[in-house]
Amino acid sequence: MAAIGSIVRLRATMALHWGQAAVAPLHDERTEREARGAMTIPQQGTERDGRGKVLAVPAAAPDSAQAYFAAKLAHETDPSDVRTDLEAGQTGFVIVDTRSAEAYALGHVPGALSLPHAEIDERSIAALPLGALAVTYCWGPGCNAGSKGAAKLAALGVPVKEMIGGFEYWQREGHPVETGGSR
Repeated sequence: MAAIGSIVRLRATMALHWGQAAVAPLHDERTEREARGAMTIPQQGTERDGRGKVLAVPAAAPDSAQAYFAAKLAHETDPSDVRTDLEAGQTGFVIVDTRSAEAYALGHVPGALSLPHAEIDERSIAALPLGALAVTYCWGPGCNAGSKGAAKLAALGVPVKEMIGGFEYWQREGHPVETGGSR
């Protein structure tokens, strides 16, 4: 049901962007696949008309873009922001490594808890500080374990964001890495 609500909001944002009338809400019995199939991208322009790839589809209206990016930032953070807050001693969040315990032992974000996404349940979240924001991550952009973990944590009532880029981008940016153990 929540996924359908997200699609309704996405369709409404797309309609605002393309200057279309409001999009009718989806009925609960419709699947995401049906909803995605109902969305069509209008042909606004092409490279051949001289506008190039960037301008082939017009940019969103500022209010639509603001709503989209604000919603995006409510769901994710990045390695640089996480490190900055860790170094500043910010509290109120916990880093959750959703990869396997073996991957965690080979290297992880300092202070991260090992909580493989496949093991997240009501019992396992007892290790998380009550009320703290969980910041999940996995290997990198090609891994969705961070998203799976975030979805499970959210379903269990834990506030959550995903660290985009995962451990790969944490390392690429030269941030410190811990090895060994399981937390």
